[in-house]
Amino acid sequence: MTRYTDTIDYLYSLPSFQNRQATLDRAEAVDLALDFPSRSYPTIHVAGSNGKGSVAMKIMKTLELSGYRVGLYTSPHLVSYRDRILVNSVPISEEEVVKGIEDLLILSQNLKIPLTFFELTTFLGFLYFKKQQVDVAVIETGLGGRFDCTNVICPILSVITSISKEHTAILGRELEEIAFQKAGIIKRNTPVVLGPKARYQSIYDQAHALNSPLLLSKKISHFFDEENSEIARLSLQEIALKFPLQPEAIERGLAVRPPCRFERMQNVIFDVAHNPEAIFSLLQALHLFFPQRQLRFLVGFSKDKDYGSCLELLAYRDWE
Repeated sequence: MTRYTDTIDYLYSLPSFQNRQATLDRAEAVDLALDFPSRSYPTIHVAGSNGKGSVAMKIMKTLELSGYRVGLYTSPHLVSYRDRILVNSVPISEEEVVKGIEDLLILSQNLKIPLTFFELTTFLGFLYFKKQQVDVAVIETGLGGRFDCTNVICPILSVITSISKEHTAILGRELEEIAFQKAGIIKRNTPVVLGPKARYQSIYDQAHALNSPLLLSKKISHFFDEENSEIARLSLQEIALKFPLQPEAIERGLAVRPPCRFERMQNVIFDVAHNPEAIFSLLQALHLFFPQRQLRFLVGFSKDKDYGSCLELLAYRDWE
C-alpha cells in the first residue's frame, strides 16, 4: 500500500456530501481559514442535471488552446481520482493529492469541522489551482448548487445546462425545487447562461432578484452533444469579453467530448447516462446514428438513481 492509496481509501470511507439540511457555513469557514483560495483566480461555475461535465470541458479546452493556463474541477471521475483536478488537461499528481489532503485534515481538526469527501476534494482543487497560478478555472458543481461547497466561488459567469429529476432526497422531488437549488449558483450582477432544458421560473426569479443578465441557448437537437456545444459556445462568447479567444481554438474546443459521452469503440458505445432524461437523450442519439439497428444494453446504476425509470425507457421499443 502507498500513501496515495491509503489517502484515497480514507477519502472513500467518508460521507460524500452533507445531508439535506446542508448550508455553506462549513465551506465558508474553511475558505476563510485558507485565505480564500477560491477567489485567487477568475472562475466559471457550471451546474445542471446533465451536460455540465461536457460543457465544462469544452470551455476549459477552448481556453487552454487559446494559450491560457486553465484549471478544471469535475466529478465524479471515471478512471482515477486525480482526473477530478486538471491543469491544462494534466491531472494533479499523487504527491500533491497526499500532501494537500493531509494539510486539509489538519485544518479540519483545528477548526473542529469534519469535512466530507467532496469538501476535501473541492478545497484540494482550489488550493492546487492557486499553487499552479492558473489564469482561470472552470468549476463544476457536485450536487445541486445552492449548498454545494463549490458555491463559495465568485465566478465571472454562471452556467446552468439542464434540469431533471436527480438526487431527489436532497434536492427535492419537483423540477421547480431542483431548479431552485441549481439557481443558487447565480451571483449578483453576474451573467448566467441557460441551456434549453433549464428554463424554470425559480432560475428566472433568482436572476431577476440579483440583476444577473440571462443568456439563453436555444439549440435543440436529437444529439445531446450539439446542445452542449451550443451552451458552451454561448458561454465562450461571454468569457471572451475578459479572455480573448482564438476562433480556431473555439471550434477545436467545442469538438471535444469527455470520455464515455457517446464514445464509440468498435461496435460498443460507452455513455454515462444516469437519469431518465440522460437515457432518453442517449436513445435519441442511438436512433439518429444507428437507425433500425438491433441494440443490446449493459447497464449499471448507483443505488440513489432512478434506475427503474431508466430501465423502462431502455425496454420501450418506440422511444424514437
